[in-house]
Amino acid sequence: MKNKIILLFIGLICLFPAVAPFFDSRMPTFHDETQIANIHQYHQALSLGQFPPRWASDMHFQYGSPFLEFNYQLPYYLTYTLSQLGLSITWSFKMVMVLSLLVGFIGFFLLSLQFASPSIALLGGLVYSYTPYRAVNLFVRGSLGESLALAIFPFILLFLVRLNKKPSLKDAVFVGISASLLFITHQPATILALPFIYIFSMGLALLTRRLKSFFLQIFSGVLALLLALFYWLPAILEKRYLAQTSPFNFYDHFPFIKQLIYSPWNYGGSVWGPYDNMSFQIGLINLLFIVIAIIVLILMIIWKKTKAGSFLPILLTLFVTALAVFLMNIRSSFFWNIFPFTQEIQFPWRLLMTTTLFTPLLGVLALPLLPLSKKYLHLLVFCLSFSAIALNMFYFRPGDVLNRDDNFFLRSFLPVTALKPGETVSPLYLKHNEDYALLPNTAVSPVSLPESKITAVLPDTEITADTSNPYHIKAKILSPFQDKITIHTFYFPGWLVYLDGSPTAITLNYYGAMTLVVPSGSHELLVRFTDTPVRQISNIISLGSWVIAGVCLCLTFASKRGKRRN
Repeated sequence: MKNKIILLFIGLICLFPAVAPFFDSRMPTFHDETQIANIHQYHQALSLGQFPPRWASDMHFQYGSPFLEFNYQLPYYLTYTLSQLGLSITWSFKMVMVLSLLVGFIGFFLLSLQFASPSIALLGGLVYSYTPYRAVNLFVRGSLGESLALAIFPFILLFLVRLNKKPSLKDAVFVGISASLLFITHQPATILALPFIYIFSMGLALLTRRLKSFFLQIFSGVLALLLALFYWLPAILEKRYLAQTSPFNFYDHFPFIKQLIYSPWNYGGSVWGPYDNMSFQIGLINLLFIVIAIIVLILMIIWKKTKAGSFLPILLTLFVTALAVFLMNIRSSFFWNIFPFTQEIQFPWRLLMTTTLFTPLLGVLALPLLPLSKKYLHLLVFCLSFSAIALNMFYFRPGDVLNRDDNFFLRSFLPVTALKPGETVSPLYLKHNEDYALLPNTAVSPVSLPESKITAVLPDTEITADTSNPYHIKAKILSPFQDKITIHTFYFPGWLVYLDGSPTAITLNYYGAMTLVVPSGSHELLVRFTDTPVRQISNIISLGSWVIAGVCLCLTFASKRGKRRN
């Protein structure tokens, strides 16, 4: 145990070159810089009591967007926690990035210990952490969701492997919890990686005839769906209320095989053809592990040592790796043509998440089976560990580092959140295209900020509004005549309008904002954003599932303590 802890800490120290750039007081540049504004919108929603967050009130000139309901959640809960401890948004973002790499290493180290010695587990964790695609997500794309998803993958696989070795309700619940966290961390990561993880684990259970483990894995998958139901069910059922637009053509982003073997490092974007301005290489050590695994399989067949405990895990890992590589190739387009979530995936090269997980595992599985003495095996492991760091550490640095704080990003991507004296709308925001911020299908993107949140047609109508909480707007209206009132917020299911305490019918203007007719006299207006029945039911089921999962874990731990006392 002491040896394992020492090697774990050595591994974490070895990650310092990879995370050091995030401790610079300045901010690295990256593709997804809008995430800083997204973080602000999630934090605002949470601070105002909206949980889970479903509406971004400041987007589209403050007409709002249902972006928060359909975007991932867990990374923003972590940044919110850090912000409550006093960190700025940009520092919260950077610290979650650091956390994703450290937690991912710990998870893969623990996973590797299920198959190999602590020294090989250290190697596996370092290769997993220093795989080039990790650097792409951290320093090129700046993808908070994908980076955190890569930290969760090893834990899902760890508990599934433990479940295969010794079926238990505890590990099944842990699989369900960790998989549910993946659901709310990143949609494409869930769609692209989780099936491969289950193919490996369930295939192993079936081929070794461990039916109890197989059925517990099915249970864990159902539990994960129930735990994350509050997120994915409304996102699926209410997607029909969105304008169906995508800024990317999925079929332009298949990497070429030669790019997977080697492609030059750059900080640009993905384009059609083989001349992308970012790297899609699987990794030299990762490719070497594939070769070693194939050699080990051949030797096992020649020497007739194909025991299920060592042969099948390598074979299944090679299979899922090959499948992922095939699906990244344009020749697999026939599959993507019938795949229902093509546009949600956006980039087929995202399957590098899967190769990033399984290629280091190939090394962990295959290296102990090489016909080498302990001395030479330890030397090989040391050389590979050093090479994994030395060959890749220079990818783990930003293209540019600039003096940009929260206000720079908020001024760039939100209209009025960080104004300077004399400004009514940020000039940087006016240069920004909000095509990523989802629009309701009844909405038209506005071109300017409204005069105020609530306006009337007649000039004699007096409106006194309290808009301090954009999810609970109150107003007093005094008009000598019947008038038409406009609430400059896009309509989306969940918005309710009350006039003098009673629900009232609304219509939509050209932009898709809510309007209503108000009789003459004095009236009180209330505009609230609430959960639809689908959201309410999903929330209740998820909450109940979390309670049941917690009870199951408490009972299993109590049972173990009781057995120890006896």
